[in-house]
Amino acid sequence: MKKFLSVLLIIVLVFSMTACAKSDPKASVSGYLDALKSGNIEEMNKYVKSDSEDQVKEVFNNENQMNEEAFLKAYSKLDYKILSSKVNGDTATVETEINAPNLGKIMTELIQEALPLAFAAAFKEDKSEDNMDDLMNTMLLDKVNSDDMPMVKKTVKIDLVKENNNWIINPSNDFTNAITGNLADMSKLFK
Repeated sequence: MKKFLSVLLIIVLVFSMTACAKSDPKASVSGYLDALKSGNIEEMNKYVKSDSEDQVKEVFNNENQMNEEAFLKAYSKLDYKILSSKVNGDTATVETEINAPNLGKIMTELIQEALPLAFAAAFKEDKSEDNMDDLMNTMLLDKVNSDDMPMVKKTVKIDLVKENNNWIINPSNDFTNAITGNLADMSKLFK
């Protein structure tokens, strides 16, 4: 009988902890940011409004085309601290301090350094685009592997909505910029 009660108590505790995690906006924000740090886009999409998935995928798929290894390394250095959470019915706001690699600055520096090399390569007989791509990828990887990689710290209010008893992030421009280190704003210049 004691064994049966112990097992029953463990099952009740496990289910109650699982229910709390699903109904806590802070857990959704942590889940998303932890998935970002590990480079798990599928897991990230579980925490984002379905009509926002395309926006998130577009930002990260563009980055992955350039150099997946570099961006995985950069995002592994992301750090965050949840400051507060406010629930109002089926909406919530989680104020979070995000310290992310300043990818906007890194990409700006990379373009400035690579542009003269691209012009020089354009006048050579061997105009291999692959060589330039490899050089850009190597330069990017060197920048994110650097001990003094620039970081940018922002405090953002992350909006969430409750859908099917789960808190889902409704990403804003401020949030997207915070997690991409201003790269989201920079990418708008090229559209």
